[in-house]
Amino acid sequence: MFLELKGVPQFVDCGKLVSTLPFLHADRTNAEYLLLMGIKGELHIRVGEIPCTITPRDIMIILPGTPISGLIPSRQLTYFWCHFNMSEKPQFLSQQEAISRYQVMLQPGDTDSPPLIPQTFHLINSSRAIIFSQQLLNYRCCPEYPGSILHNLLSCLLIELSTQAADSFSSITIGKNHQRLQEILQWIRVNACMKITVSEIADRFNYNPDYLSHLFHEKLGISLKHYIIRVKLEIVKEVLISSDKSIKEIARYVSFDDEKYLMRLFKQNEGVTPSEYRNACSRTKFNTNLRVSKRIDTRWVSFLEE
Repeated sequence: MFLELKGVPQFVDCGKLVSTLPFLHADRTNAEYLLLMGIKGELHIRVGEIPCTITPRDIMIILPGTPISGLIPSRQLTYFWCHFNMSEKPQFLSQQEAISRYQVMLQPGDTDSPPLIPQTFHLINSSRAIIFSQQLLNYRCCPEYPGSILHNLLSCLLIELSTQAADSFSSITIGKNHQRLQEILQWIRVNACMKITVSEIADRFNYNPDYLSHLFHEKLGISLKHYIIRVKLEIVKEVLISSDKSIKEIARYVSFDDEKYLMRLFKQNEGVTPSEYRNACSRTKFNTNLRVSKRIDTRWVSFLEE
């Protein structure tokens, strides 16, 4: 089932559960929408009468009033959750209706389509979604900022999920050239931490390098080289906010020989240095030493450890 989320998203609360102990989700029925995003491990829950397993990069949206309960304990688990409301009731679409709507959404200049998200789907690229979720966690703990920033960040996250779903499901009916381009995009995302060049990609997919670069610029509005850099920088941002790795370590992780080159690229593309970006997203609150319980309240960021 696909949800067309009409109206204005209203942020309620969010958090990130990080557990090394066996964790069993509490039995509860929420009054709001619940967005779940798997990051590490497997979360085993029952949604209504349906058993579900959420793995890394899985997205699930649970409707208000739907009972949720734990199935079996999960260990080494990390997932992001967010409660929100919508100012209007959603519209439910079939897959065929959603694919038709996605074709419209992907047209240049479309800015009016509301987010259209499957209730469950798998992200091809989780970097931007993780960045938006981390920003929500960060500003959730910053009372000096107006609440509207949380509503806006939630809108950005929902739009990102909708855009990724559009890319995934529209490929069912797109032409051969476009589908081939989607395969290249996915290959770049999967191999972004490696040293990859335009010539290597062209050889792998049997394209002339100049033609492939022209195709990228025509379809995406940027060069293939810049797209590779952009994907790498998305990974860099994700690592910056989710680890304490040094800039030198991160540069090596994404196959840059020189951390100064990475710092220069980051500044040019993001307007801030990597350290400034990390510091801006460093105010997430952790609740530590929580006891394991079927009724555990995972407010903000809960950290369960032995």
